[in-house]
Amino acid sequence: MAEISKGFKIIIIVSGAVALFYGIWWTFLTEAYYTMIGGTNYDPPSVRGQGGTLILLGIFNLLAGLRLEWDRMKYYIQFGMSWLVVMIILNIVNFFGDVMTPAALMLTWMNIAILAAFLVLFVYFYLQEEKKS
Repeated sequence: MAEISKGFKIIIIVSGAVALFYGIWWTFLTEAYYTMIGGTNYDPPSVRGQGGTLILLGIFNLLAGLRLEWDRMKYYIQFGMSWLVVMIILNIVNFFGDVMTPAALMLTWMNIAILAAFLVLFVYFYLQEEKKS
């Protein structure tokens, strides 16, 4: 089994750390998050659910980046890329919903930028690994 490149491992670990950061923030600091953005839709259980999902994705990314070979993690990476696409679409849909505060608008654009950057990097490294195998 072929081991993944060092660059890909770094991207997987960094994306895992970012997912853990947002997951912990949204799960355990939900009220602080809403206070910061001044959101109009106050739905803490929904945000905590997203936070829990991000915590799991972060843990799996860290584990995958630290020890798995390409053949064993290829399908997980495909799932992760699909998840990134769906999250970008959902963040874009947010612009057509309720009126957003300036902070919520800025955070949505920041989310899209972070998700898109990770998607581009994941697709690049995914294609590189596919060429090698």
